[in-house]
Amino acid sequence: AVRMQERQRAAAVSSKVWSERNLKADAVELALSADHAGKMQLENATATGNAHLAITNREGSGSTSKSTSSSMAGDRLTARFMPVDGVVHLAEVRGEGHTVLRRTTAAGVVNTSSGDSLDARFRPAIRGGVHAAGAGVTAKQTSDEIASAVMQGHVVLTRQGVRKGNEGAPPGEARATAEEAVYDAKLGTTTLTGNVQVADAGSVLWADRVVADQATGNAVADGAVKVSYLQPGSDDADSKARASNAGEEPVHVLAARAELKHDSGVTTFYGGTGRPARLWEEASQVEAPVIQFDQKKKSLLARGDEPGAGALVHAVLTSSTKPEGAKDGARRMSVLRVASRELSYSDVSREAVFSGGVRVMSVDGKMDGQQVVVYLQPASAQGAGKAHEKTGASVQNGFMGGSVERMVASGHVVIGQPGRRATGEQVVYTASDGMFVLTGTASAPPEVVDEERGTVTGTVLRFHAGDDSVVVSNGGKTGAGERVRTETRVKKH
Repeated sequence: AVRMQERQRAAAVSSKVWSERNLKADAVELALSADHAGKMQLENATATGNAHLAITNREGSGSTSKSTSSSMAGDRLTARFMPVDGVVHLAEVRGEGHTVLRRTTAAGVVNTSSGDSLDARFRPAIRGGVHAAGAGVTAKQTSDEIASAVMQGHVVLTRQGVRKGNEGAPPGEARATAEEAVYDAKLGTTTLTGNVQVADAGSVLWADRVVADQATGNAVADGAVKVSYLQPGSDDADSKARASNAGEEPVHVLAARAELKHDSGVTTFYGGTGRPARLWEEASQVEAPVIQFDQKKKSLLARGDEPGAGALVHAVLTSSTKPEGAKDGARRMSVLRVASRELSYSDVSREAVFSGGVRVMSVDGKMDGQQVVVYLQPASAQGAGKAHEKTGASVQNGFMGGSVERMVASGHVVIGQPGRRATGEQVVYTASDGMFVLTGTASAPPEVVDEERGTVTGTVLRFHAGDDSVVVSNGGKTGAGERVRTETRVKKH
């Protein structure tokens, strides 16, 4: 085995700037050339057999010093050098067979990539204190730093971040695979193309192309984007089994484009031409031109791609209702389809707020309003899974999972059901018994128009979706404090 070590200082700029190179391999072949003064200088080096080149750059001294490092490995490494002002600088390194590139930033972030081949180019050398491009010289420009790198063939990349401030554990490792990876130091980005897959502890992303920011971990994905978000605590077999019993399926998203913010955990998905972005978890789903998903807060915001756009947000929710007269435990499952201009949902409060003109449709009819707030049942109310029945432990439902508990619609509410139409300013619907409670204003009281019985008005109207009765009351505002109630039931022929 051969080992070569070299340390050099950029004295012309700063004595506190230095670079160190270490080359190890089973065999090393050197090519030397003479400069104008006849001094021999290194021109090329070819290392074969477990070849490894490590580069350390340091600026400053003591506690204020900053250092970066990079290393390259492969079955064969070929390095080209450029001597400038008596100092030999790396110009290019090519790697073949089982190549690995590892870079550590001054902040301690470690980026590692492996593939079949590697082509790394270094920053241009400096002559006479002036950069070749004419820009002013900085100490950083004198060291051997990678300007760009292209890795091809079965590429695997990992990124290990560092703990920030008072955070507990350091961030988990992110891993990506692709057919090609291109690193650009000036932009600080790595571009992945060809069957790209990016995974971390909480999600897996697939796309045709991903551009990642090396410093922040933020990324932009394009082309056939799909993301699966894993439920919390599902990283081992027991947790996955519990999640399966509780209906905790992953949250899936399909989109044409996605923008990922690493630190905040917020991803914004964009649909393509004629195809909105789509998010779903089991039977629940949301479609919209733009969907913003916050993985940490477990919330989303869905909207159109232009201000003032129509009802471009479409959601599907499930509802479980006990029909009137049904035996204990007998329930009817139905699907609610909601269209609106905007949707804001929080899985913590389990509230979905639809706004900007809303329409709710089900097998029983439709309901229109300016805003509709849907409350989903809490996890403990659904009794999902045998494990929950035995232990009484709280069961998670997954994102937007679970049945509708109630809905509150407001603003020029119109309810259309077979043979009946109701209007008012607010309606509260309770899914457990299928009851609508409709209210209005003093000048515009609620109203139910039935094809057979005529028009019914009152301060408060109560009716079910599945029968013909309407209960009318004045809200308990009689002088004697008694509640006035009338009920009309018409037998259909």
